[in-house]
Amino acid sequence: MHRTRSCERRVVASQQIVYRDAGGRPLRILEVNADLTEVHQAEQARRQAEQRFSLLARSVRDYAIFLMDPEGRITHWNEGAARVKGYTEAEVLGQHVSLFYPHDQLAAGRPQRQLQEAAAQGRSHEENWRVRKGGERFWGDELIVPLRDEESGALLGFAKICRDLTERKAAEDERVRLLAAEQAARKEAEEANRAKDRFLAALSHELRTPLTPVRLALFALEQDAQLSAAAREALALIGRNVEVECRLIDDLLDISRVVHGKLALRPVPLDLHACVREALEVCRGELTAKGLQVTVNLEATRPQLTGDPSRLRQVFWNLLQNAAKFTPEGGAITVRSRDREGGGVAVEVADTGAGISPELLPKIFDAFERGTSKTPLGVDGLGLGLAIAQAIVQAHGGRILATSAGEGQGATFTVELPAHPEKSTAA
Repeated sequence: MHRTRSCERRVVASQQIVYRDAGGRPLRILEVNADLTEVHQAEQARRQAEQRFSLLARSVRDYAIFLMDPEGRITHWNEGAARVKGYTEAEVLGQHVSLFYPHDQLAAGRPQRQLQEAAAQGRSHEENWRVRKGGERFWGDELIVPLRDEESGALLGFAKICRDLTERKAAEDERVRLLAAEQAARKEAEEANRAKDRFLAALSHELRTPLTPVRLALFALEQDAQLSAAAREALALIGRNVEVECRLIDDLLDISRVVHGKLALRPVPLDLHACVREALEVCRGELTAKGLQVTVNLEATRPQLTGDPSRLRQVFWNLLQNAAKFTPEGGAITVRSRDREGGGVAVEVADTGAGISPELLPKIFDAFERGTSKTPLGVDGLGLGLAIAQAIVQAHGGRILATSAGEGQGATFTVELPAHPEKSTAA
C-alpha cells in the first residue's frame, strides 16, 4: 500500500531489479511500480458480491441457485441446489452444468445452447426434464442469466436458478388426461345420441306403417250392424289401444323433429281460447271417467295471437292429459287464462295430483322424464309430452313453466305466449 503526494492510498505492486558488475557488486537498482488499485477494488467488489450471493443463496432452500464460470463449470452451490439436485457442494464444484441434463438433451447440445442463449439475449428460461443424483428425472423450471463486468461488459460467468415443479407437472398432465378423456366421452355420447335419434326416427316410421291398415280394418268391422255388444266392446278396446300406440309414435316422431330442429309450424291468426276449449273437448272422456272436477276460467281479454292452432292444441292436450294421469279420482283441474303485460296471453293448467318434488322440477321438461317417485302405477306414455310441449311453445316465442309445492301437493303448468312472435316457423 502506497500513498501519493495527495495522501491518497493506492495499491501498488513493486519490483526491484539490481544490476551488478563483473565482480558481483551492485551498480544500480531499477524499481518498477504498477498501480493495481482498480484491479484490487474490482477483486474486492467481486469477493463482496460472491459473499452476498453466498449469504443469499444459502438462505434460500426451495430453489437451486448456483454460479458457473463462462464455460459452464460450477463455482458456487447453495443448500437449495443440494436439496433439488441431490449433490453436495464438494461433489459438483468444477463440474460442468451438463451433469444435470438427460441423455437426449445432451445429444442435442441443449446445455451449451442455453448458455449461448443467455449470453446473447440476457436470459434463458425453460421448463424441461432434468436429472438429479442417481439418475432420477424431475421437471425443472430454470432461469440462466449472464454475469458481466459493469465497466467492460466482459462475461464473468452465469447464475442459474432452478426449482422442482414435478408435482405441478404431474397435476397438469393429469388434468390434460382427464380433459382428453372427458372430450372423448362427450364425443362418444354425442354420437350415441345421434344414433339414438336416427333409430327413433326410423322406428317411428316403421311402427306407424302397419297401424294404418289396422285402423282401416277396425273402421270396416265397426260398420257391421250384426256385431254383438261384446264384439263391439272388444273392437272399441282395440281401437283405444291403437290410438294410444299412434300417440306414442307421434310423440317419438315429434321428439325426433325437435332434436333435429325440424319441428315446422304453420302460423295463422287464431283465438287461443278456442285452442284450449278444443283440447278440453278431446280430453273430456278421460276427465269424466276419473270423476275429475274441471273448472275453466278463460279471462284473458286479448286471446287473439299468431300461431299454429294444431300445435297449440297439442300443447294444451298434453298438459291436460298430464294433469289427468297424475290426479287421483275425484281430484280437481283448473284451467284459466289472463292477459300478459306487454301483450300476449298466459294459460295455466293446475291440478291437485301427485305434485313434483323439488329435485325433479329443473328437469321436468327433459325427454323421457316420467314423473315423481310416487307416480301411480299404470300411467302410460314415454315421458315425451312435456318436452314436446316446451319445444312448441318456445318455437312460438313463448315459454312454459312448472311449479309445485312438492309431492302430493299438485302442480301448475303455465304457458306464456306473445301476441306476435318474432320467430314462429320452426323449433
